Amino acid sequence: MNSLVPPLLGVVLIALLTLVCSCHVEQDVQATAAQVLSGGGIEWGEVEADGRNIYLSGVAPTAEAAESLASEIEGTEAVVDVVNRVQVHDMSDADLVPVRGGLARSGYNWVELGRSDRTLEMGGVAASESEKAEVGGVAVPHWPWGPVDNRLRVASSQADRQLLACRSSLNQILANETVNFEFGSAAITTDGRGVLDQLLSVLDDCPESAVRVEAHSDNVGDTQANLTLSQARAESVVTYLQLGGVDSDRLTAVGYGESRPVATNSTDEGRAENRRVEFRIGQ
Repeated sequence: MNSLVPPLLGVVLIALLTLVCSCHVEQDVQATAAQVLSGGGIEWGEVEADGRNIYLSGVAPTAEAAESLASEIEGTEAVVDVVNRVQVHDMSDADLVPVRGGLARSGYNWVELGRSDRTLEMGGVAASESEKAEVGGVAVPHWPWGPVDNRLRVASSQADRQLLACRSSLNQILANETVNFEFGSAAITTDGRGVLDQLLSVLDDCPESAVRVEAHSDNVGDTQANLTLSQARAESVVTYLQLGGVDSDRLTAVGYGESRPVATNSTDEGRAENRRVEFRIGQ
């Protein structure tokens, strides 16, 4: 009986040693994969080691990004195989929100934004090539989903320069002022009328420029009601400008409701940013 103890003890020790080594290998594999994520600044990916295999999960901005990460992890010495369970981000117009907010906070709220699948499209008139590049530089970090098509046109005519002068004057006023309305109403407040009076003096100096008045809301309440109210508010502003002498042919009113936020609607501050009236100057 005693003669069986050493062999059994040896088997147990070997099993324990194998288990310990296996755990160390798994830890090394996990650390190696995690280092690939951190080294590439990848926040969307998650890794879990199983022996020398890695299970990769998360939501990637593009299919190419998912494949690239899987290949990079699989190419490390410690990893034998990568089980790629990554999903690809499903695009929607909500992806424009960070771009719109970033541009607005940088003073570029005049940029027209759109998307074609995973491509961001930007339009408008820039003062210079450097400003065009600056706008692109602001937008790119907020658009990890694909290419950015910078269609901004650089001002080249007298009409362009007049447009830019008008836009600059309007932005100076609106940088510290807001057109406000009575709660739940399209009635412009006394302070709001004061802001519009300032804008009227600018528009008098830009008689050839068309003006699109855009009203926006937060997401509190019914979506259709917000859309209806924002349209009524845009029309209320247009009516005030018409009464102030602006030709009605120059004015367009558009209410977007809650569909074009520039900030999160989960905070009071964000909702306040989203409740706004914007003025877009065109030719």
